[in-house]
Formats: sequence, C-alpha cells, structure tokens
Amino acid sequence: MWQEDYESAAPPSIVDVAEQSKMPCKELVEMLQDGTHALGGGRGRSVPPMIIDVRDEEFSGGSIEGAQHYPSTSFELQVEELCEKVHKEGPPCVIFYCLRSQLKAPQCCHRFQEMLIERYPVEKSTRVCVLKGGFVDFLFVAGPLSSVVDGLDQMYWELDITDDGGKPFYMGY
Repeated sequence: MWQEDYESAAPPSIVDVAEQSKMPCKELVEMLQDGTHALGGGRGRSVPPMIIDVRDEEFSGGSIEGAQHYPSTSFELQVEELCEKVHKEGPPCVIFYCLRSQLKAPQCCHRFQEMLIERYPVEKSTRVCVLKGGFVDFLFVAGPLSSVVDGLDQMYWELDITDDGGKPFYMGY
C-alpha cells in the first residue's frame, strides 16, 4: 500500500510557475518609456524597479535598460548580496528575466523570494515577479531600436531589423 501511494504522488516541482507573479512585457516597456521611475529621467517614483537579468553569456548580446546581471550559473553565490541590496535600496518591485523566462528566471526568482522573506520578513510587500516571455518578447514589444534596450548586438541574435515598425525578426527560430 505504501508503495502504491508513493507511485501515485506527483513529484514536487522546483518552482510552481503557475503561482509566480508575472509582469507582461508591455507593462515594463511602458514603465521604462513613460519615465514613471528614476531610470526614465526622474519623473514619478523616485525609486526604479530593480530589473535582474539571469542569462549567462547571452547578456553580452544586449539587455533591458538598467538591468543588473546576476548570471544563473552563479546566482546561488550572489542571492544573499541581492537580498541585501533590495532591502537597502527599497525598489517597488524586482523583475527577473532570462531569454524566454521559462526556466532560469522562475528558478532564480523563487530562490530570491524565499531568501528575501527569510532574511527580511518586512519585504513581503516588495513585488517580486518574472518578466513574461523574457528578453525575446521584450524585444518584440519594445522594438530592437528602442531606447529601453541596451547594447543590442544584431549579429549575436541574428536579427534582421525590418522597416515595418522596427520589430525584430529572429532568424534563429
């Protein structure tokens, strides 16, 4: 009987992505373009959201404006430092992303959120989320020539920037 119960139980998920808060790319793009925080020129809130890029070598191909690089391969070694930084700086939200925000970003976000609340219970009010669709969707929504994209390397991403609205066409799909 015990064996039967064991076999019928679903294995525990590392991250329950259905429960994780997600921010649509459009919301972040509008936040960055409208300047409703300090990154966009100081209007609105004085403290910007903290954007965390957990991609590894892909970071060199471009990133979201103001993103801080915490590679997933060394994230566990840096998560404590990030928690302390968030506690000291007090951003209204912390947004994690990777290429498509399907694996690395949700895992790092989950680990960060666990440690943040464990170390600083008062931080439960800080919105911690994953950027829905990751960098790929962000590029599509913002456009590769947008001012909210830093250091985009067209050759790295094999992008063909077309004239029809500046939306990226990724040839690597």
